[in-house]
Amino acid sequence: NIAINLVKTSHFLIADIDFWPSNNLYNEILKHSLWHLKNPLYGMIIPAFQRDSDGCRTIETCHFQSKRNNFIPNDLNSLKQCIFNDKKCIVFQSDNSLDSHSSTNTADWLKYSTKWLIPKELKCFKSSRYEPYIVLPKNSVPKYDERFVGYGKNKIEYIHHLRYRGFKFAILPKEFLIHFPHPKSTSKLSWLSNSTKHKSVDKQFKLFIGELSRTHKPPTTKICGWN
Repeated sequence: NIAINLVKTSHFLIADIDFWPSNNLYNEILKHSLWHLKNPLYGMIIPAFQRDSDGCRTIETCHFQSKRNNFIPNDLNSLKQCIFNDKKCIVFQSDNSLDSHSSTNTADWLKYSTKWLIPKELKCFKSSRYEPYIVLPKNSVPKYDERFVGYGKNKIEYIHHLRYRGFKFAILPKEFLIHFPHPKSTSKLSWLSNSTKHKSVDKQFKLFIGELSRTHKPPTTKICGWN
């Protein structure tokens, strides 16, 4: 919320700090700025991928790996090479949390997005656990609910809040974000081992969704298969 308050531009990108942008991501976002200004209640989804660590287990060794040529894909061609030929890249978290990004329909994006003239609208989410990285208009968005801190539902609650605020979503063509491999942080390890914290966050999330459903109209962007 502090970062959102300090934004000086009309729009901003929400992404984790350990993601690298493709070379032309910024220019591709700007290319569609008129579309976004005409559609102020849209979130522009940036497809997200991850690169295999090749065995690096410390920050230093992972940083060393990054200096290899083409270790991190920086355009669509090198991303396809990494996915289909080298078998070193996958959709972000598709190996342990498929619902987090499956709604982006990356197979379709990889095959056809170079032909898209504008961002492609996402009609519905495949899962209520969808948590894409997105470009948003500063003046139309809610704040993050500060009951969710650290790991656990903070991105998911925000996406749901946007849905209940009437937001629609569309996927940016051609450009992407890619996760840079690194060892798990102490915060991540703590979250993974704390089942009590998981239950507490899940309970708080159910309360939050109940609050939204009582105070807002049903979302424009549905969960596929839900009424």
